[in-house]
Amino acid sequence: MKDEQLRIMFLHNEFRDSVKLIRLGFAEIQNISLDNNFYHLPLQLLSSGIERFLKCYICLGFHGENNTFPELKMLKNHGHDIQKLKKTITEKYFSIRHSNDEYLKKDRDFISNDKNLNQLLYLLSEFGKFARYHNFDIVTGHSKPSINVEKEWEEFETKLLKDDNTLFKHLKKLYKKPNDDEMYISINIKIITILEKFIRGLSKQFTFVDLGELAKQFSPELFDFMSIDDKDLGKTNYNLLQK
Repeated sequence: MKDEQLRIMFLHNEFRDSVKLIRLGFAEIQNISLDNNFYHLPLQLLSSGIERFLKCYICLGFHGENNTFPELKMLKNHGHDIQKLKKTITEKYFSIRHSNDEYLKKDRDFISNDKNLNQLLYLLSEFGKFARYHNFDIVTGHSKPSINVEKEWEEFETKLLKDDNTLFKHLKKLYKKPNDDEMYISINIKIITILEKFIRGLSKQFTFVDLGELAKQFSPELFDFMSIDDKDLGKTNYNLLQK
């Protein structure tokens, strides 16, 4: 019994830390601007935070089904692969209570199929697995260097611009007004909106379906994400939340 309580306590610590890392990562995304292109920090925070969050989710889902925690091997098999963790969750631990529960269906469809979300998670996954050491790969002449995630992240931002005519106009304006951060604010809102929808969709599983009693105990940590309305996605000031 004491061993079980100890495991729960440490899982809760890990879960709480993962949520904090995600919030800090969002804050650092919001800090990206013309004067701050330090992408490494938000990538580090988000890749670690989301990976840890998904592993905690799997532990809770497994516990809900088996009344015990998974063995280390199960989590280690996923490595730092965020996409693989997401696939395990959607296939094994994502539930829809009723056939007419449209909100949960939309959550699952977005989490499983949204192309922009999948691209973001791919980049975060690659950063967590290998690409955080990309510079050293180049310096040491690695025969198969990891991808340059920071460069590809910027290319993804450009894609978001091209997909949105309003944002694309901001790009043109940028060349006339070099101190105008409006374009970056718009891009940051779009990126955070995508990731917030992802975390919100998973967070609902803690209370709106039966992920397990232990998951319900952990759910207060996710209240801020669960309560975001569609109209408010991307609008939370995460820098203020850290104060």
